[in-house]
Amino acid sequence: MSKKKNRIIALLREFLPILLILFFLIFSNSISYILNQGYHQFLILKKAEPLEVFFADYSVPAATKEKLLLAQQIKQFAIDSLGLKPTKNYSTYCNDSSITTVYMVMASEPHELKAKEWWFPVIGKVPYKGFFDKEKTMQLKKELIRDGYDVHVAMAGGWSTLGWFTDPILPNMIKKSEDALAELLIHEMVHGTIYLKNNDELSESLAEFIGREGATKFLQFYFGKNTKEYQSYMNQKNDEDIFNTFMHKEYKTLESFYTNNKWQTNTTVLNDKKDSIYLSIISKLNETNFEDSLRYKKTGKKIMEDRNGFFISFATYNKYATSLENEFKMKYEKNISKMITAYSKKN
Repeated sequence: MSKKKNRIIALLREFLPILLILFFLIFSNSISYILNQGYHQFLILKKAEPLEVFFADYSVPAATKEKLLLAQQIKQFAIDSLGLKPTKNYSTYCNDSSITTVYMVMASEPHELKAKEWWFPVIGKVPYKGFFDKEKTMQLKKELIRDGYDVHVAMAGGWSTLGWFTDPILPNMIKKSEDALAELLIHEMVHGTIYLKNNDELSESLAEFIGREGATKFLQFYFGKNTKEYQSYMNQKNDEDIFNTFMHKEYKTLESFYTNNKWQTNTTVLNDKKDSIYLSIISKLNETNFEDSLRYKKTGKKIMEDRNGFFISFATYNKYATSLENEFKMKYEKNISKMITAYSKKN
């Protein structure tokens, strides 16, 4: 063996322990978090059983069976009528709410609409962090607030493992109304069909948009256009359209405010101005005409509490809502299947 090779081996022996220690110090929190998430995912998959088991079990409440059957009808409709990818997802059910509740944490800089990002090996940067443990969720929220961030915490309706595992139906899903369940399942199925690399915001906006339009078509098919269920959903959609328009406008108001006040070094003055802006936003929201005004009054309280964190969460899921709506009408002639096919080709 040459002297050069011997020296390289000697250097590796000398510095490898240091490199391993550095690697552990840099990535230990990320690796620990990923392992913990993986462990909970493993528990969920282990406890999930085929739907046939629950349909055949006389002890399972009829209401639960009805929702599980509805989930299958939504899934089949999404495959047959919308063109979403057929998978084994949602063919099992995990009947254990103690391990399936997920909390999502998002945060923003206090004087800028800029999301905090977390970095993980392989995955890269993401603007949120999820937990199966409420205590850990609230601990992170507390730490982020202490560090000056505006924080938004919400319970996740569901999630997609993007084909890595078979996603089961979860207990919180079957507690949802027919329209909410249709929106959620179609949204998650979009993630299993369309993957827009390095464009999380467009991916989420697209899944949100197709989820709503797909749910509209399903409810028309399932209940009929002249039923109270369908009309109620259309009223709800109209409220959401009004709210989305309002939020996009106020997002620009906040962006302009922060840009124009970058020079301001007195944080007390800046926070006072920010308070006034948010009070104005809530006042305008309360004056907006909604079918379900109570829902949006509650939303206003949440906005006031989470501030920029709420707007960052909104932007993550709705940033491209207007442009997608225009595409849907003009480019795809209100044909959601055409839209899905076109975006599927971009994978």
